Amino acid sequence: LSSVSVSNNKQMNQLRCNEKLTKMDDIPSWIDIDSLLKSQESTDERLEFDLQLNGRGGSNHRANIRLFDAPDNFEPEITFYRDSAAWCPYCEKVWLQLEEKRIPYRVEKVPLRCYGSKPAQFMRMNPSGGLPVAVIRGSTMSESNDIMMRIERDFPSYNPLLPPKGSKDFDRVAPLMKLERQAFSTWFQWMTSRSDQGRDMDAVLRLVDAALASSGGPYFLGPQLSLVDLLFTPFLERMAASL
Repeated sequence: LSSVSVSNNKQMNQLRCNEKLTKMDDIPSWIDIDSLLKSQESTDERLEFDLQLNGRGGSNHRANIRLFDAPDNFEPEITFYRDSAAWCPYCEKVWLQLEEKRIPYRVEKVPLRCYGSKPAQFMRMNPSGGLPVAVIRGSTMSESNDIMMRIERDFPSYNPLLPPKGSKDFDRVAPLMKLERQAFSTWFQWMTSRSDQGRDMDAVLRLVDAALASSGGPYFLGPQLSLVDLLFTPFLERMAASL
């Protein structure tokens, strides 16, 4: 290349750099974006957002702490480790329980394996890497149903979601939990198998529908929401989306 060509190339590269810098100057900062958002949102929206940041307000996936009616300086007895994408159905049912019972809790968000590596601290606490995990009064647990039963046992004054032991409704809980696992297993096989298992799926959904109808509704144990409904909800949502 001649010296003239080299000089022209340098000038062109400098012009491109200047053009990029000019465009970058036009990009708003996070402060600018935040100010723009605040100027366009309603007072109610800003109030709800601020409440959520402080552990109040409605349930939200961004929350790192939920205090409900507890004072501001209250230290929750539960730390709930859930997936950062707020997608895991096993996390969802524990999440639903905590929200329904309005038990104060902290939230730690951990990625599912398909979304990235899990923090070393979490792996030391739970070597399997599975979610959800709950630390309840210093005790670490890692199976969703076990976590839910422990919460019902240890926090009976917070909106009980199981009927009294010995009652007719209590005797229905175990068979309904078994039906929930049967429905999930049938659905999973139907989704992953090459053979047509539509008839099996239809049959198990009829069993679920019959169980709901026999209670008088609108929930599995009658007029009141129970732990059984929270067990079914995440998977019925996903079944509905795939059917």
